[in-house]
Amino acid sequence: MRNKIDISTIVKQNIDEVVSATVDKEVILLSVEQGLYYNMKLTGSHIWNLIKRPVSAKNICQTLSCEFNVDEQTCQKDVLSYLNQLLDEQLITIVS
Repeated sequence: MRNKIDISTIVKQNIDEVVSATVDKEVILLSVEQGLYYNMKLTGSHIWNLIKRPVSAKNICQTLSCEFNVDEQTCQKDVLSYLNQLLDEQLITIVS
């Protein structure tokens, strides 16, 4: 069973597993191992760019709350759900 991400978890892109490119401000990901591709919309693309380097889920939420004018509680719920989906797909890793 995979570790689940909470607000204090530090994550980063799984660059060993994923190839990414930006097309029209949206990020396209290719999972090398799984042979699957993913198209991230505006917010997902922004999150992907934020996690190029290790960053906590809390810092991601703080950045998005300011930039998208969303309340922190809603942002945390949505971001944690999204990060856990990325983790389940092996697109990101948890940094110890």
